[in-house]
Amino acid sequence: MMRAQSGATGVRPFEAANCADLGDIAPKPADLIDTMAWVTVFYDDVKDAGIRPLTTGGDHLTSLPVLRAFAKNRPLSMIHFDSHTDLFNSYFGGTKYTYGTPFRRAAEE
Repeated sequence: MMRAQSGATGVRPFEAANCADLGDIAPKPADLIDTMAWVTVFYDDVKDAGIRPLTTGGDHLTSLPVLRAFAKNRPLSMIHFDSHTDLFNSYFGGTKYTYGTPFRRAAEE
């Protein structure tokens, strides 16, 4: 929940910058691959609207479809705050898409 003004700083972010909370993207719990495709489509629309997103939260794997959307036409970089690199090849007996593998998949792609 974002307030119009920060109680701690008095800053009014919606007046200081053209920004908006675009809401959450609902996952499809029964289909991980479909969920990632849905997230990529959402961020394709964000990109096509000329919006530069600041994305937070979610499982680590959600970074992969966001990167897919924005890396289609140009190289890009991101800032990732985590105590792990998330560069593992697989987890849980060979699973390629988990919270520990998104940046390995991104580098491969």
